[in-house]
Amino acid sequence: MEGCGGKKNLQRFFPISRYINAKSEIYVFKQGVEESFYETWERFKRMLRKCPNHGFEDIAQLSIFINGLRSNTKMLLDVAVGGIMMVVDADQATRIIEALATTDYQAQHDRQNHQKEEYWS
Repeated sequence: MEGCGGKKNLQRFFPISRYINAKSEIYVFKQGVEESFYETWERFKRMLRKCPNHGFEDIAQLSIFINGLRSNTKMLLDVAVGGIMMVVDADQATRIIEALATTDYQAQHDRQNHQKEEYWS
């Protein structure tokens, strides 16, 4: 656990117990029952930012994220790559996930606007 300002400063502002809890939360990450793909991806990225010294390499992060998804969401990722998401390199997988999350966000936004229009019609 090394960082800017040295180990003592890091432990003062980010105690070992907090580090262990944050890393454990990342490791056991799961998509919520009602959570959209966009919300899931954003929550996972927030978890990584909250624990900047988590030590997970990019491929491990993607593996944790993908393995934490509901099976129907995993299937969508596999369809997006035309095979199995876990065989795609980390950069390409991240680009695909970001693109799908953006599309999901836009679809949610469109649905909400459409529901509001129906309500007021």
